[in-house]
Amino acid sequence: MDSKRISPRYAYEARFRISVRRDGEERVFEGRARDVSESGMRAFVGQTLHLEEIAMVTLPIPGLENAPLHAKVSRAVGTEYGFQFLTLSPLQRSHIQGLVENRTPIPTDK
Repeated sequence: MDSKRISPRYAYEARFRISVRRDGEERVFEGRARDVSESGMRAFVGQTLHLEEIAMVTLPIPGLENAPLHAKVSRAVGTEYGFQFLTLSPLQRSHIQGLVENRTPIPTDK
């Protein structure tokens, strides 16, 4: 596993909603998830996000469809972003574990 990764990533493709608070306003965007783990996800978002920006992401995970996950933008390269999940509840963590159960982790570059 890559030394920068907290947990293995698994292929996961889905459209999702992301909201951020800027200048006192909520801004809502759509993105496309590429992979997910218990600690975060990688996604493409057509709007500019900022490193360290706090966001709420709503993923179509069975049981969590309308429960946003608190996340921080941890990587930004063009329109590809990395999100680190913050303060997952035990229920949220359990549903993410169920989503990746029996899947093969994505190999990491060495």
